[in-house]
Amino acid sequence: MDKLGSETLNYQSGIYESSIIIADYSLQQPLLWTYGKYNMSFTKQPDQSDEYKLYQEQPEIKHMFRADAKRAPETIAWAFTFALAAPLALFILSALALGGSKMPGGSTFLLSMIFVGIIAAMIGVIGLYFFYISIFDAMKYLSILGVAAILVGKQALRGYVKSKQD
Repeated sequence: MDKLGSETLNYQSGIYESSIIIADYSLQQPLLWTYGKYNMSFTKQPDQSDEYKLYQEQPEIKHMFRADAKRAPETIAWAFTFALAAPLALFILSALALGGSKMPGGSTFLLSMIFVGIIAAMIGVIGLYFFYISIFDAMKYLSILGVAAILVGKQALRGYVKSKQD
């Protein structure tokens, strides 16, 4: 007998009987047909010590954590931040110098920059969603920023059309 059968019978030697029971809701008595008797004898008894080991206190598992990744020095991090922010600052200054004087009071340009900032904030919220915040928080922030983008964008476009008509 294979290992599965002997484990199923719990290594108990003896005479086993195989039967088929045929029953239906319309039958008053189910039909019972015994089609064989088998004499099973198992030579190998299970090792009781292995089974008892499963329920005994086990040694504590020691986890080894990876060492933190080395970070760049603070001066290099700030230099990298300023290098990334420099093109944005240059864009804003040049746009103020070139486009701000042509628009009435420069309010349309200011609204346009606020609109671009809101879009950037929305992209930032999406980035935060991937790493830190839940979808519910992201939807809350995106809905607030979306309403602000609609209102500010409408005013910026209205000012742009007005300046083109003049």
